Amino acid sequence: MSGRPKSNTLMEHMSGMPKSNTLMEHMSGMPKSNTLMEHMSGIPKSRTLMEYMSRMPKSNTLMEHMSGMPKSNPLMEHMRGTLKSNTLMEHMSGISKSNTIMEHMSGTLESNTLMDHLNPTH
Repeated sequence: MSGRPKSNTLMEHMSGMPKSNTLMEHMSGMPKSNTLMEHMSGIPKSRTLMEYMSRMPKSNTLMEHMSGMPKSNPLMEHMRGTLKSNTLMEHMSGISKSNTIMEHMSGTLESNTLMDHLNPTH
């Protein structure tokens, strides 16, 4: 449609990026010897991303560090008090197991596709 030559890739056409450069190099000038996170935040290779961002000890899980959640509790039980016999969607919105998520949220019939429901043609 736009006269794009077949020999060019989409990214080359959109941004003029040479084939010898990676996308991140073209966008940010990042050297190939640096990882993306190192370039963006100066994080040392010897540290994990989460340790660098939050000083989280390796002996703690992410959720324990963020919320003090005990290891014996599942994530959803700790956050919202869900029972193990309930699914996440049932707890959050009261959706019954016999309904699909789209049916519950938007009232679509099973015979309608999502696009039919959003953009009826009749």
